[in-house]
This record gives sequence, structure tokens and C-alpha cells, in this order.
Amino acid sequence: MVRNKRVRSQNKERYHGPLIASGVQLSYIKVYPWINLAPCIFFYFTAGFGDSIGVIKGILGVCILINLISITCSLLMKWLKISSQLIYLLIALFTTTTLIWTDFLGLIMVVANGQSLNANSFYQSLPAFMYTCLLVTLFVGMIFVYSYFYRRDSRTNGAYRDIEARFNTWDNSLLKRFSSNFWIIIGLVFLVPSFLTGFLQTLFGFSLGILLTLIFPAVIVDAFYAAIYERKKQL
Repeated sequence: MVRNKRVRSQNKERYHGPLIASGVQLSYIKVYPWINLAPCIFFYFTAGFGDSIGVIKGILGVCILINLISITCSLLMKWLKISSQLIYLLIALFTTTTLIWTDFLGLIMVVANGQSLNANSFYQSLPAFMYTCLLVTLFVGMIFVYSYFYRRDSRTNGAYRDIEARFNTWDNSLLKRFSSNFWIIIGLVFLVPSFLTGFLQTLFGFSLGILLTLIFPAVIVDAFYAAIYERKKQL
């Protein structure tokens, strides 16, 4: 009887998938759009310089707009009642902008070879084309992979939550090792590029982009399903 109550109580809680120690929070909108805005604006004016096609400026312009809307909503939350569904959808969107500008760092490392860059440098580079195709394919694939866990949880009524909870806990040595390696790589992004040239720099840029594109979709999918969860609660 006690176990049944515990299972029912657990199933009422919002599910979050693997690689996430806890689900996304509404408070994310108060901090992360501000962090995203500066690099998006910076890349818009620097990497977008001489962009005759308009793809780079268009993508970064949309990223800037998403973060400005998120910032506006975070400021208006004090006076207006903004739907939590909208907030979660904005979290999914500005997390996508985080992935875009951080992957763009990797793209710069792939394309730059001790030369000055402009927008045409990215359009005319074969490694840039390969990098972009690889990460777009990987991003779409990971969206489907992470979504599978949420659909499975709904289909099985939370039968796998205990197993996943043991994996997601910070006591899990695998997760600790994964987390520590992630932050080591992020740190190297700011230290190593100045010492790398040619092939090694290109390889490092590819590795960075792949790692980030494997991780960030987990947060994006969780925010999207959080919006769905809020919608179901209101029905």
C-alpha cells in the first residue's frame, strides 16, 4: 500500500530525462538570456561582417531577438502573469541559441587557420560545410533520442524512473566523470586555441561542437516537455 502511494506520488512529479540531475526551472529565464545576448551580438557584428548571403546574420539576428524577448518576459514577470508554458518554450529557444553560439566557437576554430575571418570565409570552407552538416544531423538525432525517454515514461507510467534516477544522481561515478570531462573541455576552449594551429585546431573545433551538440538537446527537450506538462496540468 505504501509502495503504491509512493509510485503514484512519483508519477505526479514532472519527469526529466537522462543527463539532467534536475528538470529545467522557470528561474533560468532570469539569468541565461543575459549571458547569451552578449556573444550573440558580438558574433553578429564580427562574424557577420561582409555577409553578402545573409545566413550568418539571419541566424544570429534570430538568436538576439529570442534572447531579447526572454529578457523582456523575465522583467515583466514581476508585474504581469506570464504563462509558465510560454516561459518553458522560451527556455527551450534560448537554450538553442546557447548551442548555436557555442557551436559557432567551434566553427571558428575549424575555419580559422591563422587568417582573418569574415562571413565569406565560412561559406567557402569545405570543413565548415562538413562541420555544419554533421552538427545539424547530430542535433536532430539527439532531439529524437532524448524525446524517446519522455515518450517511454508516458507510455510506461514512470516504470523506468527509479533506474534513471540512480543514473542521474551525482553519486554516479560515470556521471561525475562525464561532468568533470565536460568542464575540462570547456576550460580548454579558452586556453588551448592560442597554442593550436592547423589540423589540431580543426580537430579540437570538431570535438567541441560534437560534445556540446550531444548535451544541450537534453535541456531543450526537457524544457519543451515541461511546457507540455504545464499544459496538461491546466486541463
